[in-house]
Amino acid sequence: MKNKELTIARHQMHLTQRQVADRLGIRTTSYQRFESGMRVPRISTAIKLARILNSSVEYLFQSSTSETDMKDKKNGVNN
Repeated sequence: MKNKELTIARHQMHLTQRQVADRLGIRTTSYQRFESGMRVPRISTAIKLARILNSSVEYLFQSSTSETDMKDKKNGVNN
């Protein structure tokens, strides 16, 4: 599922995907996977990303976390 919050926050900061990726020190394709919902960043990357986008980790990844929790429960993984 696409991470709409991440895309919206980036647009509000008037940044391109490449600019955000450069500031994070990662490849543009890696960042694109975060926005497309294909990948969830490591917590250290998520924290940097929240700072770059003047937002919070909770806001940016609220739907990703919920989906991960649901998948874990479905697969019998307890946190």
